[in-house]
Amino acid sequence: MYSLRNHFLTLLNRIQPKEDRVSLAIELPTKVRDYLKECDKIITVKPYTRLSGSYARDTAVKKIKDVDILLFVDPKYKDEEDSAKATIDLLVNALDGLPKALGDENGKVDAALSLKRQRRSVLVHVTIDENEFDMDIVPSVYEGDNPEPLDVPDRDLSKWISSNPLGYSQALSDLNQDQEEKIVPLIKMFKHWRDAQMKYRRPKSYWLECMVFKHAKAKKLKIDDSSYGELFHSLLVSVYEDYIGSFEKDDTVPPVKDPMLGKNVAKSWTRAEFETFMRRIDESKNWAARALETEDETKAIELWQKVFNDDGCEEYFPTKVDETLNSILARGAIFVSKTGNISGQKPVSEKVWESPKHRYFGG
Repeated sequence: MYSLRNHFLTLLNRIQPKEDRVSLAIELPTKVRDYLKECDKIITVKPYTRLSGSYARDTAVKKIKDVDILLFVDPKYKDEEDSAKATIDLLVNALDGLPKALGDENGKVDAALSLKRQRRSVLVHVTIDENEFDMDIVPSVYEGDNPEPLDVPDRDLSKWISSNPLGYSQALSDLNQDQEEKIVPLIKMFKHWRDAQMKYRRPKSYWLECMVFKHAKAKKLKIDDSSYGELFHSLLVSVYEDYIGSFEKDDTVPPVKDPMLGKNVAKSWTRAEFETFMRRIDESKNWAARALETEDETKAIELWQKVFNDDGCEEYFPTKVDETLNSILARGAIFVSKTGNISGQKPVSEKVWESPKHRYFGG
């Protein structure tokens, strides 16, 4: 059996968020925070904003399409008539002046803005210097010293509901640390697998995170001394076995529970979408099993490419590992930045992900 560790590290490197998108994910939320902090159309309170979502949790892959921003507003807004809808409307009104705030230090403004009221947030679509980017801004209220959990408005239900994205971020970080720092890269691989295998009827990224969290928390994944291939195969098997009962029942779709609040976050998952997901899981777990069993390295690589490569021209799972990566690995640890840069030394100025160590290297 071949672990193909360097091949999997190359895969993880190639699915890291793109540098230009990371720059937008860093710069735009900061400008939004500063603008709304000073805006007299809405009252915000400390800590004013916090990033949420996959980018904040380091589970984003490839082209970051958007970031989620928690906007902490004055608790008094909850007391107003029809407060859930009114607060979202208030935020839309406050954001009207945002394009000017996105100008550069010389006052040049080259930003276009569109706002969309959503069920629990305002979707801000920005076009700046010909780059498009989305920010999902969620008005949030908390009372006490700790913004966890917090209340967010639900326009459809006309009330404020409990949410705990910050608690989940911490729980995921703790779980990742407890399990040899393999859970975050596993989530990244699972999201990329979804993109490669499912052009349509794709489950949402957060649903995939919840699945990985559930199975990792229950210690159903192959963590100890495992290669990346063994780890990913164990995830596919565990998810398939968890859902096969629902798959064999007509018109049944299993819930995907939020790790913190226990609510089903996949209420919109249709039976047709679920069936497609299960067929792709079954197919890929069989390819992965064969890749782990074969004594032919070339065949193993080809099988993993079936799992992780799509129909496009980019080769995510490589046929051959770049010599630069091999050279870095020969010196010891490997560090991968959010922008996909690989280094044998840990940078002091950039947040990085360190490749988990394992003692099994295969044939």
